Amino acid sequence: MPSRQPPQHKDSDAAGRARYADFESSRDRVRRQLAAAHPVVSTSRRRRQRWVYAAASLLLLCFFGWYFLQPPAYAQLADDYRTRIATDELSTTRAVNQPTQESLEATALSLYHQGEYTQAAAAFSSLSQEEDQPKQEIFVFYQGVSQWLGRDPAAAIETLAPLQQLTPVTDLRYRTISYVLAMAYIDNEELSSGSSLLKKIAEKDDGLGERAASMLKVLP
Repeated sequence: MPSRQPPQHKDSDAAGRARYADFESSRDRVRRQLAAAHPVVSTSRRRRQRWVYAAASLLLLCFFGWYFLQPPAYAQLADDYRTRIATDELSTTRAVNQPTQESLEATALSLYHQGEYTQAAAAFSSLSQEEDQPKQEIFVFYQGVSQWLGRDPAAAIETLAPLQQLTPVTDLRYRTISYVLAMAYIDNEELSSGSSLLKKIAEKDDGLGERAASMLKVLP
């Protein structure tokens, strides 16, 4: 009896292999497209990118910190104008036959010119409180100037504001007192009071007037 042979499906097998080949080709094509659209980043490259992002963030942080911590333009200009007032007045009005006072005055002047402004202010204050002191107003003035130069604007205002009120407008020292007082107000962030004085000083075209006008341009 003849053996039975399994049915032959040549056409079906060929079609199946063709479909499989098409599927493999289609899958490879999709993989290539995905790889092109989303390239795989190596671990080392990721680390480099993270370092770059971190460095860029740090630079931005430093820049903004520097920018916002910068003093206002008027404060910077006030520092530029923080220079000693000449002491010619004291040098030409020394007391006669008062060696003790002259010694104290010389000490105050020496401290002032050496930049020891806190000690100079204390020395001028002591001189101004002596009885029957003919140069009291001058000593009070340089006490206030020393306080301003020593970055103690509140004390300078307390010293100079009454002196300015007592000094006649016609006095040559009046403008200088007003100028130092205005700068002390600005240092103390009392910009309205400082600006009011500077406007009056700027009305006259001289060295103080030019400085006052420059300050007014940068005040908020």
